[in-house]
Amino acid sequence: MTRGYSLEQDLKLLINNPKYSDLEILCENEKKLYGCRAILAARSEVFDRLLYNGMKEKMTFSTPEYEVFRYSAILAAKQVSNDAYTTLMKLLPTLEQMQMDNSVQVKNKFITDHQNVAKELKPLVEFIDFKRIKGQILTDVIDPLEIIPSKIILNVYRDIVRSNNSNLNYIRGIPTMYVWDEKECICSSENFNYKSWAGGQSTGWVLGSSGNCFNSGTSIGYCSSFKDGTKITVHLDMNKRTCAFTVNGIKYPEVSGWNNLPSKLYPVVSLKFPGLLRIQTHQKI
Repeated sequence: MTRGYSLEQDLKLLINNPKYSDLEILCENEKKLYGCRAILAARSEVFDRLLYNGMKEKMTFSTPEYEVFRYSAILAAKQVSNDAYTTLMKLLPTLEQMQMDNSVQVKNKFITDHQNVAKELKPLVEFIDFKRIKGQILTDVIDPLEIIPSKIILNVYRDIVRSNNSNLNYIRGIPTMYVWDEKECICSSENFNYKSWAGGQSTGWVLGSSGNCFNSGTSIGYCSSFKDGTKITVHLDMNKRTCAFTVNGIKYPEVSGWNNLPSKLYPVVSLKFPGLLRIQTHQKI
């Protein structure tokens, strides 16, 4: 096709094309991706700040591999038709939506022009590491869409069976660790009821002064009891969705059973009158 007749086709020439690139992105696996500064900045506030607004510090990015696939598939569907785009938006929930509804599945849903969607998606598939997507999501959500070659899905299943690698990180990029320093600690997600005891709620994860951890009314023995003057550090690993605590300088392991925390958590502190709280900036030693 002669250039100049289709903006959509012309812009496709810019995708990962070193000839027209003015930016290189070096991935964790040493693979290079080529991009255009202006387009990245126009499409992303993060890149806009990084490339044009004087942000000098080094930035790291971490994205669940499923979200990489989801964005790529929806982008491909949008190139095919509005109907295909609308359908995929419904059939590919975000990870947060999956956590809210554990029964999310693709049940005999027909995607208009699914072969054309697969064709549009094909150039992006090589950049997606499907081994970093949980097996249940592959089985219940991705495979039934029939937009990924069956050979790729089959190879992933084989790798899962052969390696049995439970330590595989489902998030690409450099892991991020959040740390809060509190006196007595509670993590809460959205829909948290501040008028009720946090440990009895499904949206509250509590380390109590008894040394027990609480969630949904269930108690787990975790550490020795503590009193006034105790310093507690909360370690949230949002890659593995786990939580651990340091109590008075002693680092304890991740709380068993807390291995699928929500993507959004907030620090909450519970005190009894006349309790006092001091929040300090965490400093790594």
